[in-house]
Amino acid sequence: MASKIYAWSLWFAALVVAVQGLALLSVFWLRHRIKGDTHAPALLFPAVAANAAQGPPIPSLLAPRPPVPSTHYDGHSLSLVLDPRPTGGRLAPPALTNRERVTALLQEAKRFKNEGDRELTRAALSRAEDLDPQNPAILEWQGELAEEEKNLSRATEYWSRLVSMGPAAGASYERARSHLEEAAQAEGMDSSETAFLHRAKTPLQLLGVERSSGNGSPFGQQLVFRFRIGADSRTKIALGQISYQFYAYDQIDAGIIVPTNAEVTAGFENAFPRWGGNRAEVLRVTYRLDHPVPHQRFYGYVFRLFYSGILQAQRADPPELLLRLPTAKGK
Repeated sequence: MASKIYAWSLWFAALVVAVQGLALLSVFWLRHRIKGDTHAPALLFPAVAANAAQGPPIPSLLAPRPPVPSTHYDGHSLSLVLDPRPTGGRLAPPALTNRERVTALLQEAKRFKNEGDRELTRAALSRAEDLDPQNPAILEWQGELAEEEKNLSRATEYWSRLVSMGPAAGASYERARSHLEEAAQAEGMDSSETAFLHRAKTPLQLLGVERSSGNGSPFGQQLVFRFRIGADSRTKIALGQISYQFYAYDQIDAGIIVPTNAEVTAGFENAFPRWGGNRAEVLRVTYRLDHPVPHQRFYGYVFRLFYSGILQAQRADPPELLLRLPTAKGK
């Protein structure tokens, strides 16, 4: 009898060890399911814009232009991409504010639409959406353009995003509801269900960012960023649909801004992130520069959050970094 009890004890101990091992492996599996990109692309410097300008001409604001002599600079630029001041590749403050850029891009989109050029219209609207992803006018224009192109799924996405914003979206909210109701009737769906499609596609939001200095790099620099992410309590979050981009940039000699060569790691502080009620989950990003070159130091970052490949939120410090990056796309 004692030998049987001993054998059972061994089997039970082995079972406990196996369960613990599977639990540990599941943590790494869950972290792997949340896709992240920390390999920052190069910024769009004036030299790049000059090369782009040698190709087929693009009308007005969408066309990156080469720098002009400083004597011709009057504080404003027709380019919404590059500051025309001859900075030798340095990142300079934008000549226009984001709001001014968005307004100008919407004007360009209207002109391109009147000219019948949908490709340039879409390009102008996409760039404006990158600058202000919650702008009702931009979302409505995108929805209308998608409908004109018979892309009903894309149109529904934009109408749903407007409806999810509620009456705060103004007249665009009512028009979006009307579009969704028409689409629901055409497909035999419940319009109330259609009105909340966006919550199933884009349920995440960035609630805040905390930045602190670490002490793990005695000869370089270590920074810790904590991105607080909230979710719609009525939506079940699928971890496999979450992705993010964290791009860090350093400043080196002569004030030139380049993608960092520091080690950047990221992961949720809670190994099993769950959203419910008013609870937020924290994505922790660590920037560690162990062996900087002379005068190298952290300059800024860009953070983008995606769900199902759709941009949820983006944050940059300093903000003008957003103007130097390619269009945001989920991985």
